[in-house]
Amino acid sequence: MDLQELQTNSSLHTHTVFCDGTDDVETMCRAAHEKGLKAIGFSAHAPIYEKTGWKSNWHLRDLDGYIVEIQSAKERWNGRLAVYAGLEVDFIKGLMGPVDFKDKGFDYLIGSVHYLTSPSGGEHFAVDGSVAELERGVELFGSADAMVNAYWDAEEALIAEGGFDILGHIDLIKKNNARGAYFSQTTPFYVERFIHIADLIAHAKSNITIEVNTGGLNRGKTTEIYPSPTFLRLLWKRNIPVILTSDAHCADHLDGNYAVGRVEMKKAGYL
Repeated sequence: MDLQELQTNSSLHTHTVFCDGTDDVETMCRAAHEKGLKAIGFSAHAPIYEKTGWKSNWHLRDLDGYIVEIQSAKERWNGRLAVYAGLEVDFIKGLMGPVDFKDKGFDYLIGSVHYLTSPSGGEHFAVDGSVAELERGVELFGSADAMVNAYWDAEEALIAEGGFDILGHIDLIKKNNARGAYFSQTTPFYVERFIHIADLIAHAKSNITIEVNTGGLNRGKTTEIYPSPTFLRLLWKRNIPVILTSDAHCADHLDGNYAVGRVEMKKAGYL
């Protein structure tokens, strides 16, 4: 599949009832077709328990059933809508990452950092969970800056390991940081970490596409896209390819806030 051909007219970051979405595969396909999208890609949260031993109610539990259902959808929608089978795979250093699913026959993989493990290694938390969860993370790391630093370290390790096609919500750490409640996204430290990330992507051995993700806007969790418009410009200056996604957990959000995403992509220089 050509990600750049689908840059602004597809929805490749989607979740269904197979993980933490609310609609089934067929409902999502029908909605994508009605919205005039060229393609839909399913990216369920990859199974996590076997690799980590961590229990979760939002990761894929029936991998085989998921694959069968998407293959069936490909056949049903052939000639009307391109349907792709993907996974969003958590990168947790030393435990799991996209490379574990690289040769499993998926059309594409999204690599994402959702979890951080405490410095002691004894606890973990989701950076995009509740505000209380983020506060627990600050406590585990001793400070918000230390937590943010660990997040960027994880992003760097994910990029270095590779094995994925699309880098998911690159600055997800900001989700619960409304109005800079816990850390500033404009300090030299924060900006320099992002610049270093952008340079790593630009020189990565494998081709990496960054998603312009409107999911935070769709669910009222952020006031801007991932990555922030300022950072999107930095990616453009390094000729790093991007693709517009909605991180849809329901059919209504398949193209949610795409108008905003396209405007920011144009401002950055992509369109």
